[in-house]
Amino acid sequence: MDKNEHMLGRKTRKLRTIKLLYVTESLLKVLALLFLSIFSIQVLADKPVEEAAVNFFTLAANAKALDGQKVSVVGWIKFVEYESEKSILLFHSKSSLNEFRVEESIQIRLPEEDYKAASEYLNLKLVTVYAKFTAPKSIGSLGRLLDVKDIDIKAIESGI
Repeated sequence: MDKNEHMLGRKTRKLRTIKLLYVTESLLKVLALLFLSIFSIQVLADKPVEEAAVNFFTLAANAKALDGQKVSVVGWIKFVEYESEKSILLFHSKSSLNEFRVEESIQIRLPEEDYKAASEYLNLKLVTVYAKFTAPKSIGSLGRLLDVKDIDIKAIESGI
C-alpha cells in the first residue's frame, strides 16, 4: 500500500465519522424535540383550563365534568319577558330559536340592571357568551350560564 492509498483511507474514514456524527446529532435533536413535546403535552394536561370553548353538544355530554367551569359558548340569544320574570335563553341554532324550543336552550343569568340595555342591543343575535357553566339540576334543561364575563356579537343578521 502506498502513501496515497493510506491517506485516502484515512480521509474516507474521517468522512464516515463526520457523516455519522451529523446523523447522530440530527437524531438527538429529533429525540429531544419529541421528548419535549410529549412532556409539554403532559404538563398542559394537568393544568386547569381557564376557559373552555365548547358547543351545546359538548355541554350536554359533559355537564358534570364542566360544572363550575368557565366556558365560552356560541349561540342565538333571546330575551324573554313574562309578567312574573325576565329570562335570557341561548339557543344552539336559528331554527331552535325560531321554534322556541326551550328544552334545547341554556339559561343565562344577568344582573337585573344589565337586562334592559343588553336586551335592546343583543336580542336575537348570534353571540358568544363567556360565563361560568352550571350543570342542569333537572331533566329538560341544558344548564345555566352564571357570572357572565362578556357577551360578544358574532354576526349581525341582515334582512335577507
